[in-house]
Amino acid sequence: MRTWLSAIVSMSMLSACLFVPPTTVSASEDGAVDQARIVDIFGRELNQYGIELVDWQGYLANPYVKLNVEPPANAAYPLTLELNARGTSRLMMDRPSTLSATGAEKTLTFDNADEVKPFLLEIHPDRIGGHGEIEHYKLDVTITEADGATHQQSTPIRVLDQDDEQETTFPLKFDYRYDTIQPYFSDPAIREAGERAIKDWFYFFDMQPFDTVPAGDETASIPEDNFEGHIQVANDEPYNGMWIYLRGLNGPHSTGGATENGKYHKRNGRTIPDKIHRSLLTILDFYDTATPFTSLDDEQWYLTEMNDTSTDVYGLIMHEFGHALVYSGSWKGVSAYKRDGGTAANIVAYQGNPVPLDDGYHIPGEPQYWDRISGQNGGRTHLFHNKRWMLTKLTLLIAEKAGWKLNQKLTPFLSPAIKNVPVPHAKPGEKYELQLKAEGGVPFYDWTITAGALPEGLKLDRFTGKLSGKVAGNAKGSYSFTVQLRDYDEMSKPITKTFTLYVGSGELAGSYLFDEEGALGLDYSGAGHDGTMHDAVRTAGARDGGALLNGTTSYIELPEQVLKDADGFTFTSWIKPAAIDSVSTLFDFKSEAGGMALAVDEQDVLRFNASPNNGKHISISGGKAASEEWHHAAVAVTGNSAILYVDGKESARSSDIPSGLLSVVKNGGAKLIGKSHANKDYYKGVLDEAKLYNRALSAAEIAALAADKPIPPEVEEPDPVNPNAAVDADVSTSFVSAWESLVGINDEYEPASSADRNHPIYGNWDTHGTTQWVQYEFAQPVALASSHLYWFDDNDGIDTPESYLLEYWDGSAWKEVPNPSQYGVLPDQYNVTTFDPVTTNKIRVQIQAKPTTSTGIQQWKVMRADETARNALTITGPSSVKSGQSFDVQAGLRGVDGDTLAADMTIQYDADRLELADTDLAAKNEAFKLVGQHLQPGSIRLLFAKLGTDAKEVNGKLIELRFKAKSGSSGGVASVSLTNGSAADGSGTETALTGAALSITVDAIDPSALVSLITDAEQKLAAASVGSGVGQVPQAAKTAFEQAIQSAKAVADDANPTQPQIENAIRELQTAIVTFEAAIIKTTPGDINDDARISIGDLALVAAAYGKSAEDRDWANVKKSDVNQDGKIDIEDLAALARLILA
Repeated sequence: MRTWLSAIVSMSMLSACLFVPPTTVSASEDGAVDQARIVDIFGRELNQYGIELVDWQGYLANPYVKLNVEPPANAAYPLTLELNARGTSRLMMDRPSTLSATGAEKTLTFDNADEVKPFLLEIHPDRIGGHGEIEHYKLDVTITEADGATHQQSTPIRVLDQDDEQETTFPLKFDYRYDTIQPYFSDPAIREAGERAIKDWFYFFDMQPFDTVPAGDETASIPEDNFEGHIQVANDEPYNGMWIYLRGLNGPHSTGGATENGKYHKRNGRTIPDKIHRSLLTILDFYDTATPFTSLDDEQWYLTEMNDTSTDVYGLIMHEFGHALVYSGSWKGVSAYKRDGGTAANIVAYQGNPVPLDDGYHIPGEPQYWDRISGQNGGRTHLFHNKRWMLTKLTLLIAEKAGWKLNQKLTPFLSPAIKNVPVPHAKPGEKYELQLKAEGGVPFYDWTITAGALPEGLKLDRFTGKLSGKVAGNAKGSYSFTVQLRDYDEMSKPITKTFTLYVGSGELAGSYLFDEEGALGLDYSGAGHDGTMHDAVRTAGARDGGALLNGTTSYIELPEQVLKDADGFTFTSWIKPAAIDSVSTLFDFKSEAGGMALAVDEQDVLRFNASPNNGKHISISGGKAASEEWHHAAVAVTGNSAILYVDGKESARSSDIPSGLLSVVKNGGAKLIGKSHANKDYYKGVLDEAKLYNRALSAAEIAALAADKPIPPEVEEPDPVNPNAAVDADVSTSFVSAWESLVGINDEYEPASSADRNHPIYGNWDTHGTTQWVQYEFAQPVALASSHLYWFDDNDGIDTPESYLLEYWDGSAWKEVPNPSQYGVLPDQYNVTTFDPVTTNKIRVQIQAKPTTSTGIQQWKVMRADETARNALTITGPSSVKSGQSFDVQAGLRGVDGDTLAADMTIQYDADRLELADTDLAAKNEAFKLVGQHLQPGSIRLLFAKLGTDAKEVNGKLIELRFKAKSGSSGGVASVSLTNGSAADGSGTETALTGAALSITVDAIDPSALVSLITDAEQKLAAASVGSGVGQVPQAAKTAFEQAIQSAKAVADDANPTQPQIENAIRELQTAIVTFEAAIIKTTPGDINDDARISIGDLALVAAAYGKSAEDRDWANVKKSDVNQDGKIDIEDLAALARLILA
């Protein structure tokens, strides 16, 4: 089984582009016409990146993508757009459109530039090839203006092709012995098409073989010619799957169904609960098939439409066998589904509304149920052209109602999910990349960050899910950020996942988060120190996944050199110890010099031992780590000092650690987590986020880890404005070669030469002798004064340009930058062009290639006219907080003249979500004194005066305010802004100060789901009756359920619960509900054969099992005959059942 990961897209881009033609715009006589914008449902422009389709696993109708076209603003109207999806006949667009051997075409007309029109694009499944490769096609767009001028552009199309060569493993037997009236299936090609269609149904089922049916045991009836009478049939050999009769006859219609008078399958001697029929029948009426296509070639179906006189062998058999397998009254589940009006939960969740069946057990053609994200349907009226009838996801979801279990591991049924990926640590000032991955849903994912923050310098690519950039030099600590994934199914709900990225200078030696699937022990630090996990399993952790250790054989073995670079060390972990009366070892490190160990002792107290081989044994303990609760445990060791921490607070310390004992961790020697070297004192419970550091962390750093918040950067002041404005720009071009990229030209990579290929490069081969442009666009106008271009030269077909021109957008037209110094074209260096400052939101370079070569760019920097902002207020603070959490916000000055003697500012904040936690305010800049303040909810006005006229620095942090996110407030984004700022000098001249704002995401603690679950549980408890009859529960089960409800209510009634506590209470109460409902007595004692009565039939079954006991291998099959439940079947069971019969 193959799942589609977003990583495939980014990894394939270079090779993908080898097959994609250039994106070009032809110029009319009066200048270039803008491109029409192709925009997706997320508002992303696709002109450059391209469109992604998916060819789902298995032969299933593929989902379409809905796109919008925005026509160019500077064209002559009315105009037409010809959309041509080229490259394969399998491409389709919604009606009206036309099909051809090379693709599909559609025409849109526009009366003005404000019109936006949608179209749908999909691809027919590849039944001929398809081996998981990515297919490459293109969408050509021809713009025809009112005056007849035409312009072309092209956008790539990529198809994520699923592997479709797998076959169903479910045993199928095709029986043609009775195809004697109209021997339709005597044609081998038709047999092949029919078997293929039937196998396609079973490909999507997750079914195990049934009990073997002996030869001749399945006797049934199938219709005679024209449905007049029946003939008796039977299996002529044993089978344990499905026996399928295929027969051609003369009659009013084709159909399919369960054979009449057949039986139900059994497994392990018991009838399948969903009543699966043992044999099925497909009948093809000769008149339905008398005028089939002469060819069974798939390509013909991509090009030809079905109608009343043209039928499709594959599609017809697929449809009629669907009646045999699902869509008939023979299936009790489907009959109930039809009676209920198609209101099954799985259907409504997928479709958005019920999907009723008509009297013939068909999905109606109106409304277009099959077309929500599928390209084909079983009727004749739908969004796309009528090609062959195909299976759709909707038809298979309805099949669940007939008792067929779907294979949820196949890609059409996978729900969208963000995969667990290792998050290597980053280093300040260095480049960083992390490829996030997704599966399920409809690919063409959209990635965004909805909460938290990345380290400065990193960005998340919305298309690929790739996080990359250069980490700011002042970044440090842990950064938690929540990623949202949306797939291309408008019915899907967004998926979120929170990641934590650690930024440090190699001080994190090992990070074991236990978030991975499969074997645990992966090192997420990026240091490569993977551990080996023994006998532990993944479970719910404090943050995501955790490791459940069993207390007898579970432990983690770390590499001996994991702390070889340590200068002191720190161990931290979230722990949830089980309630046991023995020591639980958290870690035990041992070498020739001695040992160090951390454990939770018998009294649930954290204890650290340092034991030199020759010297005094040191033991310190302190801090309660109560069992069955989450706690943050840590120990920091350096020199002769060791400090214990529980839940972020110091609990014990010692300054008597023997000198040199740190060699225990630095040098070789076994390093174990979860057990001692004496093979005892195993840890029992859950561990999460176990981390090792190469130094002793400070108390503040450990407190920050325990509070699950980023460690504050050492440098509090924000970075100065980057003089290179290009790093914040969006890049576009007239044309980029398919194997090159725009993403590298503003990444501040420093090339070694013009031929350097160690990062993404822009190139436009082969457009020899042409003029191409590359453009930067800024979110806000920026003042620019110079350009620094480093050309790409591959010493082959790409060379430095013949000439070039710098242009800026003045709001209505492109103009050359004023007074440019020179336009250099030298290789292996930056070519600097200075010019008079311009303020613009767009700048571009027009590059003229030499006659026989094309051009490229390694790096292009555009420098700001003023590298620092002038006369501005600054504000810094956290990007996210939890409700009830206190936090600090710093306000200050930037670019203010040194002779400033007074400052005035107003701080506006969201009073619905925030409150000022500390009203004792004071200036943090020694040059100023806070001389006036006016506080009211949502607003703080502050007046500052400088004491004296010395040269003390006035810029920088001016004041720090302590806020608190209100407990119980709704989550969301709260703003803190600086407004109405001004500064005054000694002459009384006032200067306005530019304001600043800060957005803070408040994560609310929401107990509503727990309260709702408690209400549901209390209703179940109130409705329960204690006793031993059917529908009653034992007293012990009711008592345990009452206790579980009370435990959950204690959390819900807590004034300040944490979100993990609420989520854990929900999980535990859900488990209690399941346990309680399982305890309800559901059958009548003595009803051995489940026929809702007690009779001699039951007595016979007990007699047949007489003498059996729990020691027998087949006890599970006869256990129900143990009437008195004493583990054996004897005369007492017969007597007990006899009394029940007579009663």
